[in-house]
Amino acid sequence: MFKKASDEGLPSHYFVKAYAASSNVLKIDELKIVDSFLSEEEVYTQVKAKVKTRRGTVYDEAIMSWIGYLLREWSYRYDALTSSIVKKVGLTYLSNVYSSYHSLDILKAIEKIAEEKCIDLNEDPQERLRNILTKTFKPI
Repeated sequence: MFKKASDEGLPSHYFVKAYAASSNVLKIDELKIVDSFLSEEEVYTQVKAKVKTRRGTVYDEAIMSWIGYLLREWSYRYDALTSSIVKKVGLTYLSNVYSSYHSLDILKAIEKIAEEKCIDLNEDPQERLRNILTKTFKPI
C-alpha cells in the first residue's frame, strides 16, 4: 500500500495520516480483520479516498515500503496502535532514519527507534493510561 501511494504520487504525510486514522487499520491493529475478508486493495482505496490533496512531499517508494513494513511489524509485535506509533515517532523522523536503519533486522530497527524516541516497548497500554490519568487528576 505504501509503495503504491508513492507510485501514485500521494503526499506521504497525508497518506500515512489517513492510513493511521482508518477504521480498517484499527481493525488490523486489533487483529479483528481476521473475522472478515477485506483485501489490501479495498483498504488502500478507502485510505486513498481520504487524501484530498496532491500537494506535499512524496517519499521514495523504497522509503514508504519500509515505513509501512515497520509500522505493521511494530503494531503486531508490541500490540500498539498504528496511530499511536505515528504520533510518537513521526513520519519525518522515520524517513530520516531510513538510510541508517532499513538494512537492519526490522525488530532491531524498532528497538533503536524506540530507544531514541524514549518509547517503552514493553509498556502496558492500560497501565500507561492509568499513569497519565493519575498525573492529570491528582487528588486535592
